Amino acid sequence: MAVLIKDEELLELAGEDSLHAIKELNLRSRGITSFMPYSKRLPRLEALSLSHNKLTSLSDFQTLTRLVTLNFNCNSVTSLEGLQACASLQRLYASSNSIRDLMPIAELPLIASVCMFGNAIASLDDTVCLLSALPKLQQLELAGNPCASVSDYKLRLVSDLLSLEELDGDRLTDEDFRLANRSTPLRPMTARPYSRGGALRPDSGGSGIGMGNPIPQQADVLVVEHRP
Repeated sequence: MAVLIKDEELLELAGEDSLHAIKELNLRSRGITSFMPYSKRLPRLEALSLSHNKLTSLSDFQTLTRLVTLNFNCNSVTSLEGLQACASLQRLYASSNSIRDLMPIAELPLIASVCMFGNAIASLDDTVCLLSALPKLQQLELAGNPCASVSDYKLRLVSDLLSLEELDGDRLTDEDFRLANRSTPLRPMTARPYSRGGALRPDSGGSGIGMGNPIPQQADVLVVEHRP
C-alpha cells in the first residue's frame, strides 16, 4: 500500500518553505500509484521525477501546466493520455513502461526530447505521422519497441522528422542526412539531457540554468536514467 508523502517531507525534499514555491521534485522509488494527492498541491512544478514507482495512468497530470521536464521511467503506464494539458513540456522520459502509442504528444508543440525506450509502440507509420508534426523535436529514443525492428526505421525517422538531431542515443551524421535526402541542420544542438548508454549523474540536488536553454540544471539531475 502506497504511503502518502506529507507536506513537511515534500518541502524537505525540495528545499522550499511552501508547496507553492516547489518547482523541482524527485519522488523516485516511493511506491507511488497515483499523483492525484500531489498535483493540485504543487501548481508551480516544472521538473518532476517519478521513476521506479507504480503509476499506471497519467490522468492526474491535468493541472501541471508549467511542467517542463517529466521522468516516469520504470512504471506501469500504458497510455500517455493526460499529458495534453502539460503544454509547457519539453522533455519526456518514459522508458520501461507499457505505452502503445504516442497520440497525446501531438498536442505538445514545445517537446524537444522524447525517450520511450522499451515500451510497446508497434506502428512505425503512426509514430512517424505523429512526431513529424512536432517542430522542435531534436532527440528521440524508440529502441526496444516493436516499431524499431522495421527495416527502414532509421531512414523513415530521419527523413520525416525535420528537426531530429539525435536518434536512440546517437547523434545523426552527414551520411544519415544524405541517405534520407535531408539537409544537415545548420543550428547547433541545444537540448542534450543524456548521453548514449548511461546516466548524467545520480539523483541529487542542484540549481541554476544549464544545457543552453531555460530548463533548470536540476531538471537534468531528475532525468538521469534514460535507459534503466
